[in-house]
Amino acid sequence: MISEEASALQKLQSLEASIEQLEQSLAPLTTPALRDRLQERPALDQAKLLVSLLFTMNSSLLASIRLGGYNLEPDHPLLADLVLSNI
Repeated sequence: MISEEASALQKLQSLEASIEQLEQSLAPLTTPALRDRLQERPALDQAKLLVSLLFTMNSSLLASIRLGGYNLEPDHPLLADLVLSNI
């Protein structure tokens, strides 16, 4: 049987690996190229793109949390962000 400390360490390592993978996946969105592309667009298109990116990231996070077996309460801030970014 795995001790609680070993189990927590294993989960922490898994979380660290997931965060690193997420950072690599999101890297193209945070490079200067995105800022350059945004500057070339009208303000309304910029806002639409940024809201879409926000909604995509929040939706992905929510899906990951739910796939991990966690059930968020209806008043959880992540769910509020999803509602706001879906307007």
